[in-house]
Amino acid sequence: MLTTEELSGIVEVMVVVSEEEIIDVAQELAYLRDDETPDLEDLMQLITSAMKIHWLEPIPSTAVFNSNSPQSSKLYIAGPASFGTVPPELSEIMDTIEFVGCRSFDWGMVTSNI
Repeated sequence: MLTTEELSGIVEVMVVVSEEEIIDVAQELAYLRDDETPDLEDLMQLITSAMKIHWLEPIPSTAVFNSNSPQSSKLYIAGPASFGTVPPELSEIMDTIEFVGCRSFDWGMVTSNI
């Protein structure tokens, strides 16, 4: 199962990540590790827990600059308390899910919501 540290590390690498991408990465990670496919409810609980301890922070889609960023109602960035661990399988997973990098967001818009 994906840990909070791994979730945070994934988000740190991807910069802006959608809920759907988190699910895709978690499923691919489980497959590569020969683990059971993670339950959607467990993943949602992991995201909620990470937000409670400020390892993840939600951002509005209007704060995202790039056209190659995910179009989703639920987007996340690494939070101020984040101390992530990047899973060694992530580079392979990013090729599998056809991740397009160079994502960025408007810090001013994000901080104005605090």
